[in-house]
Amino acid sequence: MNTYPNLLNNKAQIVSSLNRLDLVMLAISYLVLSKLKVSGLLIFVILLIGLLIKKSIDKRLNFGFFKFLFSKRVISWRLK
Repeated sequence: MNTYPNLLNNKAQIVSSLNRLDLVMLAISYLVLSKLKVSGLLIFVILLIGLLIKKSIDKRLNFGFFKFLFSKRVISWRLK
């Protein structure tokens, strides 16, 4: 009969994909934009765009790192 735990679980799943750096970035950006008296909807759009850019950069960096980690190319440590 009580749906509060299910509702809390659904909200927790939304935030679970964000790591600590994402949450800190969102909080600081929100505080700065609210002090600048930016409207709530505009803050939401700016934060969403910033988060999407950060996530895409993180994804590309991780992909490139693992892509070249197991490559056949090896750096020679011998001086020529």
